[in-house]
Amino acid sequence: MRNAIVISVLSLLLLGCNRGLQYKPEAPIPQARISADYSLLKDQVQVQVDTDGYHLQSAEIITPEGTAIRPVNIYHPPVKGGKSTGIGVGVGSGGLGTGVSVGASTGSSHVEGLSTATFDSKEIGSPPWHLRVKLVSLPAVDITLPAR
Repeated sequence: MRNAIVISVLSLLLLGCNRGLQYKPEAPIPQARISADYSLLKDQVQVQVDTDGYHLQSAEIITPEGTAIRPVNIYHPPVKGGKSTGIGVGVGSGGLGTGVSVGASTGSSHVEGLSTATFDSKEIGSPPWHLRVKLVSLPAVDITLPAR
């Protein structure tokens, strides 16, 4: 019984270390660990992108002829904002007054979860697909999504 518990705990720890989706960029960038995977739907292809917390600026499938096909929809996960501080100054008398307030962000905003781009399967054809992903403030990366 004790061995089964130890094996279960070790398995969970190893699963926690497996970060990201199945397909990685052909030329990774050091600033972010980006990965992608896809699901075939009835008449669409849904591409999930792990952006490592960066906001997805654009995603497109590049055809063998070099044409960029844009998705019909992009889902952006919620933004988890940074902290901000504010300084206020006010002057008043008798219930009337004026004030000035200045706020400054002390942390960066990042997204929490996967971004999803949905493509029309008739437009992009059959795999393999070459996905080009552009994240805010980072260079574009290409990820090959092979046939399964």
